[in-house]
Amino acid sequence: MIVGTGKERRRRLPEVTGIAPRAVKNKNGEKEKMNTQQTTLSVPSIVCGGCASAIKKALDNLRGVNQVDVDTAAKTVTVKHTERVPRQEIVTALDRAGFPAS
Repeated sequence: MIVGTGKERRRRLPEVTGIAPRAVKNKNGEKEKMNTQQTTLSVPSIVCGGCASAIKKALDNLRGVNQVDVDTAAKTVTVKHTERVPRQEIVTALDRAGFPAS
């Protein structure tokens, strides 16, 4: 599936369940095998679908993020990403978008 328009168009990786090897391009355009990880964070400031959209947009911009699921009722964000995306980078991106996470 292709997401975005114009210069921001990029190919979104399909959903992966569990930990599975992933072919990801590095900065030089070479393919690397990466393991997929899942991080779930509590985000108490989620109150509506608009919040969920803003969170998805902020996290989809991170290189290595494969999927973002936002549960507004449970106030949690689940991110499926490569092992090169540290938890702190996800927390920082959420904080910059106005949604402090723990």
